[in-house]
Amino acid sequence: MYIDLWGGPSPWERYHLSSLYNVNLTREYLYTEFDQPPAKLTGKILDRGIDTDSDGDYNYLEISVQVNVTKPGEYTVYVLGLRGEDYNYTTINVWGENRAYLDVGTNLVNITLNGYAIRSSQINPRYVDYINLYDRYYNSLYGVNLTREYLYTEFDAAAVLTGISDWGNDTDVMASSISLR
Repeated sequence: MYIDLWGGPSPWERYHLSSLYNVNLTREYLYTEFDQPPAKLTGKILDRGIDTDSDGDYNYLEISVQVNVTKPGEYTVYVLGLRGEDYNYTTINVWGENRAYLDVGTNLVNITLNGYAIRSSQINPRYVDYINLYDRYYNSLYGVNLTREYLYTEFDAAAVLTGISDWGNDTDVMASSISLR
C-alpha cells in the first residue's frame, strides 16, 4: 500500500509532494470484523447442452451458477472460458454473462455459451475457467468443474475451412487458333 500527497497553488497547478510506502495500520483487522457481502457464489453449478433446432447437436452449453443472496438486488454472473481434461489446460474461448434481480435465498443464474465455439475448438470441455459475481462487492470463484465432460462433437459445427484450390488464368492471351507444324 502507498499514500501520495499532491498539492499546489491552484487546482490547475499540482505537484507531487511526497509518498509513503508499506504503511502499517494501527492494528491487524480480522476479515470477520467486516460486513458479509450481500451475495456470494456457493461453488455449485449445473450444466447441460441445449439443442434449439432439434438436429441432435447442442447449440449452447448452459451453465447454471448457484448464488446465495442475503440482500436482494441486481447482480451479474460472468463466465469466461472452458478447459478440457488435458494437462496443458488449453482454454476454449467462450464467455457469457447474465444480469438479474435476485431475491434473498439460493438462486440459480443461467448463462449460455456458444456451441459453435466449443465445436470449433476441438477440445472436450470439462472445467469452467472463471466465474465471477459482480455487485458492489467483488467475489470470485475459479476452476469450477462441469457435471460431466462434453465431447466437442456434441455441438453444432460452424462453417469450417477445409483447404483451398487455385489455378492460373492468363487474361492477356488472345483467343485465336494457333497451329504448330
